[in-house]
Amino acid sequence: MTGVQTCALPISPEEACQLADELQFLLSLLDQEDSTGRLRKIAVWKLEGFTDEEIAQCQKCTRKTISAKLTLIRALWREADPT
Repeated sequence: MTGVQTCALPISPEEACQLADELQFLLSLLDQEDSTGRLRKIAVWKLEGFTDEEIAQCQKCTRKTISAKLTLIRALWREADPT
């Protein structure tokens, strides 16, 4: 597994809190769409830097299935974006 990549850009504590709140909001949208928590797990693993293939191995499914789930996640998050 590839693991977590770190960001070299410093952010303020306020920015960190705002990002954390936004992430929790986006993840809660996934929970509303999928009560099993599978979409949330896939999204978190992708954000942590895992490849589609690695996620597929963890979920015991195909890379194509993960790709489809990620497309759904992106669509849900785009719909929620107020900009």
